[in-house]
Amino acid sequence: MTLRPSKDVRSFLVFYSGSCKIYFIIRTKKRQTIKASAPGKVIYSSWGPGSYGKMIIVRHVGGRFHSVYANNSKNLVKLHQNVLAGTPIARAGNSRYKGKSTLRFEIRYRTVPKNPLSYLPKAY
Repeated sequence: MTLRPSKDVRSFLVFYSGSCKIYFIIRTKKRQTIKASAPGKVIYSSWGPGSYGKMIIVRHVGGRFHSVYANNSKNLVKLHQNVLAGTPIARAGNSRYKGKSTLRFEIRYRTVPKNPLSYLPKAY
């Protein structure tokens, strides 16, 4: 899935902010391909904690920023695999969010969750 500036994408983004949780829930088509947001190395590809389901964490160049992709039906990448921006990494799965197929997307600076809007192109 490639996020593109459009009214459609904006309408599917739901922003949550709570104790130590800042992330997007992005509605997708069932089993839609999820793509890496930027180049990096896969540092986690397995079941996540709690309600994350299958999850992937990519450490980006420089090692300070990480992107998290959760609620996957299938992880397509392995631990320690290098990925480029746009590399297919997972297939979207179902979540508890109104029973729809969704992607949970997070940006973390080291281990601290950050607002994804701060790191997306200005068009969002």
